[in-house]
Amino acid sequence: MDGLRYQKGPPTVTIVMYHYVRDVEKTEYPGIHAVSFKRFNDHLALLKKLGYHFISLDHYYDHISKGVAIPQKSCVLTFDDGIRDHYTHVFPILKKEGIPGVFYPVTQPLTESIVPIVQKIHFILGKMSAVEFAREVNAFLKHDPSLFHEYEVHDHFKINPQKRFDDNLTANLKHNLARMPLVIKKKIVDSIFHAHFPDEHAFCDELYMDFEELKEMLEAGMTIGSQTHTHPFLSSLSSDKQEREIIQATSLLEKNLGIKIKHFCYPYGGYNKDTIGILRDHGYDTAMTIKLGVNQGPIDPLEIKRINCNDVDQLQE
Repeated sequence: MDGLRYQKGPPTVTIVMYHYVRDVEKTEYPGIHAVSFKRFNDHLALLKKLGYHFISLDHYYDHISKGVAIPQKSCVLTFDDGIRDHYTHVFPILKKEGIPGVFYPVTQPLTESIVPIVQKIHFILGKMSAVEFAREVNAFLKHDPSLFHEYEVHDHFKINPQKRFDDNLTANLKHNLARMPLVIKKKIVDSIFHAHFPDEHAFCDELYMDFEELKEMLEAGMTIGSQTHTHPFLSSLSSDKQEREIIQATSLLEKNLGIKIKHFCYPYGGYNKDTIGILRDHGYDTAMTIKLGVNQGPIDPLEIKRINCNDVDQLQE
């Protein structure tokens, strides 16, 4: 993890990415790999001990774009997908500690009570093993040899090395489902998900924050960004479809929160030059990738690096 070691020179900015933060011992879904309350608090304590200063994303953007001063070792905390964990468990801690956070909700759950496929996959893995899940996916794909050849789930090697915290089979299962054509992916995942979670609307309303909770966090000084409407793998879509996903989410958030949305997060970390062009054209200031690393010196604010929350324990002086 040498790439996470503090580097002398211009100020460094470490962006930490979180998803689920909940009582791990009591959760019904250990397969979603949640961060416990204790571990989250331990992360904050470690970052302070190592001399990091928590700053807002707007402050960091002003540093990139205008040269505004920031602390030598700065840190921004980010929380993806709009999970209610962030409101019930994370927000009270950040508010008490005076730490700014950045939250990137997906808007489909807020307006349609539909669980995006990415979370359906997580919670299916909370109900069955990756081996069982992969077996069902492969059985479906075998009906079309071309689909099976392209998207067969195997554990021979890890297709996407960025999925560092999953075993080969789980990583490849998530990766192939993410890039699979939507109509095929939806048919497979919905069939398995609804067998375990028959009332999707009720499950959705329990899992995600609503607009009132987002407003409360906003009024307390938190930053709300966007992460598309349905959480697709953007680089697999045409430019027009990418723009519709991005603008639909932006419009819904701006209408319901009464603010200008300036910050974006790439679902699955997937994007291309079309995505960046769309964000620039629509006036976004920043966008978060899942490229591992610490940010230092001049960078493209639409390609900001992050570290996974599981990397925090590996940070060094």
